[in-house]
Amino acid sequence: MTAFLINNSDCSLNHIYLLHDLAIKVDLHVLQQTDLKNDENPLINIKHFYIMKKLLLILTLFISLLFTGCEKQDSANNIIVIVQYKTLQHKNVDAITGLKKLLEQVKKEDHFINLRLHVDQKDNSNVLLYEEWDDELYYKNQHLKTEHMQRFIVESQAFLDGPPEITFWKVNAVYK
Repeated sequence: MTAFLINNSDCSLNHIYLLHDLAIKVDLHVLQQTDLKNDENPLINIKHFYIMKKLLLILTLFISLLFTGCEKQDSANNIIVIVQYKTLQHKNVDAITGLKKLLEQVKKEDHFINLRLHVDQKDNSNVLLYEEWDDELYYKNQHLKTEHMQRFIVESQAFLDGPPEITFWKVNAVYK
C-alpha cells in the first residue's frame, strides 16, 4: 500500500489513499483474470467489473473506518505533555540530534498520538516537546521505563543541563 498513518491527524486522507491503491490493485487483478469467450459480450463483463469494484471500495471503507485509530484524533480526553529541556552550552545541535533519534522510537509506542519538537528562536538552548497521548498512566509508567527512554536519560547527560521540566495538561477548548 502506498499510504500509511504517521500520526493520527489526516486519517480520512489516508483512507482515501488506501482505497485508491486498493482499487488499482483490484483493477489489475480482475483484468488479468478476465478471460472472455468468443460469444460473451465484453460490455457486460466490464459492467459487472465496475459494480464489484464499487462494492469492494464501499466495504473496504466501512471496515477500515471501524478498525483504525481515527477515534484518537482531536480527543478531549487525551493528555498533553509539555517537556522543557535546557541544553548545555554549545550542545544544542547534539541535543536536537539525540531527541530526534529518541522520537523515532517514541512514535512507535502504544498510546502515542503526536509530538512536536520546538526550539526557542531567541535562545536555542531551550527545547520544548509538545506531546499528545491517549493514556496518562501509560505515559507516567510504561513510557518512562522503556529501553529507549532509559538509554536517552543516560546519553543525554552529555548535552542536557539536567532533567527536563514536565507538565501535564488537559484540553479545555479547541479552535480551528
